Amino acid sequence: MIRKLLNGDIDRIADIWLKTNLKAHYFISNQYWKSNYELVKEMMSQYEV
Repeated sequence: MIRKLLNGDIDRIADIWLKTNLKAHYFISNQYWKSNYELVKEMMSQYEV
């Protein structure tokens, strides 16, 4: 089922974003991804999906 993004979804999606980037971009410091986590969550809250 496809539905609109809800605010409660953001933490879950951001966790997937972080885990995926840590694994896919292992050559970039983990700290880089972790330091951008909150910014990405904020940006996701503005998505229209």
